[in-house]
Amino acid sequence: MNELFKVKKGNLSYKDKVENIHFGIIYKEVDGLIILEAFLNSDEFYKKFKADKEEFKPFFTFKGVSTELDEIEIPKLRFWKYEFEKSIIHLIINNYLIKYREDEKIKNVTEHSVHRMELEGFNHEFYDITEFQTYDGNNKHNSWTRDHTKALLHINPGDIVPNAYNLLFHNLPGSDNIVLSITKNFKLKYKDYLQLKETLVDFLSFLNGGTVTIRKEYTGSMYYTDQLGSSIEISYSFKKLSINGHSDYFPIRVGRFQGNWLGQAFVRCFSKFYDLSKMIDWSSIVYSLNSANNLPNYVERFYLLITLFEKLAKQYSNILEPKEKLIISTEDFDIIKEKLEEIISQNKNILCGKSEIFKNRINQLNISKKGSVESRLINLLNGANVSLSKEIEEIIYIDRNNSVHEGKVGDDFIDGLEKYYLLDKTIRDIILNLIGYEGLRKKVG
Repeated sequence: MNELFKVKKGNLSYKDKVENIHFGIIYKEVDGLIILEAFLNSDEFYKKFKADKEEFKPFFTFKGVSTELDEIEIPKLRFWKYEFEKSIIHLIINNYLIKYREDEKIKNVTEHSVHRMELEGFNHEFYDITEFQTYDGNNKHNSWTRDHTKALLHINPGDIVPNAYNLLFHNLPGSDNIVLSITKNFKLKYKDYLQLKETLVDFLSFLNGGTVTIRKEYTGSMYYTDQLGSSIEISYSFKKLSINGHSDYFPIRVGRFQGNWLGQAFVRCFSKFYDLSKMIDWSSIVYSLNSANNLPNYVERFYLLITLFEKLAKQYSNILEPKEKLIISTEDFDIIKEKLEEIISQNKNILCGKSEIFKNRINQLNISKKGSVESRLINLLNGANVSLSKEIEEIIYIDRNNSVHEGKVGDDFIDGLEKYYLLDKTIRDIILNLIGYEGLRKKVG
């Protein structure tokens, strides 16, 4: 248990019921969930809540003040447990809590800029160095350490202005988490950040080869350079993801002399990744791609990746041909449609009450299909400039069917494992090529 702050006073609400809280503790469990432990005046508030059977998972709200006089706002909490002998209620914070410093005058976060984000699950070897000097008596020693990575987030001009932001990745003291700071010239407005947030997390998760989440955000009119803090802090409450392995295909953890590939990916590829996010569901694709690393065997991993491959190919085909094509014009087809409906109506006795099913399928007769699954997969490979080798052809035409229908991959363990690694590499190559990445790629498998 990690205590975050103590509550001096506040109001805990459930529907129209309000309880004045005179003391409480907000703490974070080791699994990442944030808990409000509130001392009630009596058991009456809890009994009224328990007597309400309208909702299966009722939510509470809380507004209060910490012992440091910071305002605390929690839009949603759910019941966890109750201690009768002490009249203590334990509530799990659902999603997030906001803490406002007492001197913060503008409480609307969308009117501010985002200064920093605390990243969880991001496993990166820093590239840039910090130089420092130490003294031993009168002797001066020059030293340096690699403790941060610089990057430039760039997006095509559009709704977000300005469209380029300096990023700094650095350590969070006493934690495995990494801090992402927006530095120098332009500030990223919080409302624009919310527009970018999901795509930014997907991009980092893809490069990381494992899921990345945002644990905390620092915004408000003030932030501190000598410590990690700001006048408005948003802390997220969710369970830590259990990640057993990462993909190292993108060189985010390479040796320090091999280049700042993270920085190059941001400046050259994020904009394209962001544009494609309007047509490709990166969230589910990246999550599934990384989740395969944590499945127990190569058969299950391959099955997840082959279904992902098909999904990506289908979404890519919608980019090439966003609208369904008609075989003949609607005017000409309406003539045929009318006659078909007449024939169906005249043969109701034969159709045994199922004539409406046939009528509903008539419109599909004039739609041109976009091709087989195999042709879509090959179109995706061609569009991403990934060569169609004999081994990949085998995966498309043979192993795909065997995996889906028979739960089998390859001729034996070694062959199946190699096919899984090849499929993983192929999908990552497709995504890297689609977003214009031309840098180093590490060998896997």
